[in-house]
Amino acid sequence: MVIRRYQPGETIVLREMWEGKIWAAYPCRVVQDTPELLVVYRPVGTVAKRHTSLSGGEARGHERKTKAWVLKDHTNYHGTFMIKLAIPGETYSIIAFWNNENNVFSHWYINLESRTQRRDHHIDYTDLILDLIIQPNLKDWHWDDEDELKEAVELGIVSPEKAKELYAKGAQVRDLIMTGKSIFNGWEKWRPDPNWKIPVLPEGWDVIDT
Repeated sequence: MVIRRYQPGETIVLREMWEGKIWAAYPCRVVQDTPELLVVYRPVGTVAKRHTSLSGGEARGHERKTKAWVLKDHTNYHGTFMIKLAIPGETYSIIAFWNNENNVFSHWYINLESRTQRRDHHIDYTDLILDLIIQPNLKDWHWDDEDELKEAVELGIVSPEKAKELYAKGAQVRDLIMTGKSIFNGWEKWRPDPNWKIPVLPEGWDVIDT
């Protein structure tokens, strides 16, 4: 199968899925697409679609279990821009965040997820809830969304065995980044092309492939 490589500056959509239903959809600009690493950029002001409970609150474990949520507009991250770096075939990605006010690098974010399914103009994957944050000094770190993972285990939508695997994988990737010598280290010096406009969700972003 021939894989179409995305071109720098091209808009693609990252879609978080949960059991065949879209959990979130993020338009991004492609920075790099090689067999070794895919890098995409989401600037401040990007409007995405994100999971919301039917009552208008935050969608969490109960909504995942009942598959009862709606997608609503969400503008990203209150003053930060980010890039997402993913090694094809891996079960995690790395998100690098900057403070948009002064372009100072903020932190590394390990996002544990399923392997991706790559389409012509979008990439599908399942976010597996548990995350890990590493500070720029590559020494200080902490887990994120542990409460959501605990809730998911209690609801039976994530097994205890899978939860242990997620913790082990997160620790493995944490140690890799903290060496300072991984494929991800060095990207904290990256800056976006000032000519790139904010990406928008294209027509057909919500079509589910069969």
